[in-house]
Amino acid sequence: MKDVKREHMGQRLEVSSFTFQVEAFSSQLETLNLKPETRDRRNERRFMRYKVGAMRYQKGI
Repeated sequence: MKDVKREHMGQRLEVSSFTFQVEAFSSQLETLNLKPETRDRRNERRFMRYKVGAMRYQKGI
């Protein structure tokens, strides 16, 4: 959870590649209809992660 601070600045390449793998896997699950997750929900989760990172960055943690 400590990578969240710098993730929204685009510095964490491995974190972004990991989230890309996760999203590719979840889209595979969507095509299989095992665990459907809409794009709105994914974007909402990404926005929440960005918001938490921005808040922690402003606090200077």
